Amino acid sequence: MNGSRRDDSRPRISAIAAGMRWASTITSIGLEMALPALGGAWLDQHYGTSPVFVIILAAAGFLVAMYHLWQLVNRMDSREKQADRRSSRK
Repeated sequence: MNGSRRDDSRPRISAIAAGMRWASTITSIGLEMALPALGGAWLDQHYGTSPVFVIILAAAGFLVAMYHLWQLVNRMDSREKQADRRSSRK
């Protein structure tokens, strides 16, 4: 039933596609946390500062990743509420 349509007229996706979507989302969030800290370590080493850039960039990466998670949860919650509304109409 890959090409069939749901009530909201969006095409269904296969289980593999859904898993790949989740894997890419989780990888993105992990990279949002890790890469700024690594960049901060490189900047600290390059400029001879102690953990200044690591702390600043790790905190910024953490905030960006938390915002991304917040958006993800809100999107999932709104989809669940829409599904509940559709099922209650039937």
